[in-house]
Amino acid sequence: MTSTTITDSTAGWTAGGLSSPSTPFLIGIKSGTAIGRFFHIASSGVTGGAVSGTANTATTVTISSLDTGSGITDLAAAGLAVGDYYEIYACDTLSSVLGSPSTTGVISGATAAVADSVVLVVNGTAVTYIHNGTRWSKVALGTPDASNVPLLPNYGFAYSRLGNTDINLTALGNVPTLARKVQIKNSGVSLLAQFFPVDSTLQSIALQSIPGWTSNASAGSADKVILVSSTGVAATYFYNGTGWKKVALGTPAADTTVIPAGSMIFINKLGTASGYSTLSQALPYTL
Repeated sequence: MTSTTITDSTAGWTAGGLSSPSTPFLIGIKSGTAIGRFFHIASSGVTGGAVSGTANTATTVTISSLDTGSGITDLAAAGLAVGDYYEIYACDTLSSVLGSPSTTGVISGATAAVADSVVLVVNGTAVTYIHNGTRWSKVALGTPDASNVPLLPNYGFAYSRLGNTDINLTALGNVPTLARKVQIKNSGVSLLAQFFPVDSTLQSIALQSIPGWTSNASAGSADKVILVSSTGVAATYFYNGTGWKKVALGTPAADTTVIPAGSMIFINKLGTASGYSTLSQALPYTL
C-alpha cells in the first residue's frame, strides 16, 4: 500500500478491468480504522474532461484524484492499513443514472438556461452538467464530455428540472451492511447523500458532531443545513448548541425533522478553513 495505491498479491484482477471510464468501480473498506470508507478506483481514460489516473494491474489499484467530493489524497491518513478487508463495487455515472432525452426524458440543450442541469461538488468545487442532446457535458470552456463522471454513493447531486413531467430513476444495489465514514468540507458547500435506505432525522444524522461544526443561537452565525422537499420547497436549519432549529418565525425545534431515504442534504459551513472533516454514521438498522 502507498498513499494512493492498494495492492493485493492474490487479487488476480484483469489488468485495466476496473479502470474503464464508462464502467467505474469503487473499493469499500470493511475492517479497521477506515471501515465504511469508499474510494473511486482511477480510470485510465478521460473522465469529465481530465485524465483520471493509472489503470489497475492484476494486483494493484490506484485511487482517483478526481473523486467527487471525497477530499482524500492519502490512504494511510484516511485510516487504511495493511491487512484491512475490502470489497469492490460497481459505480454509477451521470449517463448510467440519468440517461438521455430518449431514455429518461431529461431536457437537453446547448446551455444550462434551456436544459435540465445537475450540480456536483467535485474536489470541493461546485460543477454544473447538462445533456447537450448527444451526451452529458460539463458547463465549462469546450463543454468537455462528462458522460462518465462517477456518482459516488456518499455524495448527493442537485437536479434542476425544466420539464413539467417527473423523471423516475431506479437505484440498484445492495443494502449497506456497515457504518460509513464520509468527508465534509470544513467550509463552503457539501452535498451529502442519504446513504442508508431508511428515513433519518436531523438529530440522528448528527452533523453537529463533525469536528469544527459551528453552533450558535443565531442562524446567521451558525453552520446550516438545507433540505428540499419532494415539492421543491427548501427549508434551512441550524444547530444552536442543544438542538436543531428551523430558520422560520419562532425558530421551531427541528430535531425530529424527517430526512427521507434517497434524499440529499445541502451542508453550508461557515468560515474559510481548508480541508475536510469526517462524519461517522452508525448503521441505523439491524440486519
